[in-house]
Amino acid sequence: MTVKYKVFEKEITEQQASRLKDYDKLYVSSNGLVKKREEIRSGEIIDIDYYLDTGETEQQAKQVLIPLNKPYNILNREIYGSYTIENGNGYTAGSSVVASKYKKLLNSNNETVCIQQLDIQTNQPVFEHTGKYIGEYIDERSTHYCEFYYNPDGSLEHCEFNYMHDYDSEWFHQSNIHEIRNYFVLSDAMYNYYLTADFLPPLA
Repeated sequence: MTVKYKVFEKEITEQQASRLKDYDKLYVSSNGLVKKREEIRSGEIIDIDYYLDTGETEQQAKQVLIPLNKPYNILNREIYGSYTIENGNGYTAGSSVVASKYKKLLNSNNETVCIQQLDIQTNQPVFEHTGKYIGEYIDERSTHYCEFYYNPDGSLEHCEFNYMHDYDSEWFHQSNIHEIRNYFVLSDAMYNYYLTADFLPPLA
């Protein structure tokens, strides 16, 4: 198991991390996959992501995580074409009762494409708590990234371009969403994918 440190998704050294109060600490298995991620803010762990190995149960993971008395998520991975789906159950500190459910879709570059909350009772998607993304924010030099927001019926509410930059962020709504294609190369199928809150994209 190796340990890596990241700020947003930019890798930093252990020495750099020691001088920071906000960063992520990743425990990476020999297969290159993250086993555990600790989100550290103001020098304290505020959240833990724990990925199940093949054959490992959620109950076994809880025995490790509950004594830490930190909020945690237990996730499993599945493959969808060139994408990875992460299915997560969220727990409050010290609890064994599921407090939230969600799933995340990542592309082959490990960039987040979609995060969707699920109803804790029905496992159905909560469209107004679904976000889709193109590009990725790494640091203040990052450009050309956006987030899509949706209405309760799954239709597009708006898209915010360069949402981390107040000075050049831009909003697109139903009336002008087609203009987003001026910034990104999107096939018709992928453009249509971003128009609704449906989780899975088409496979080529």
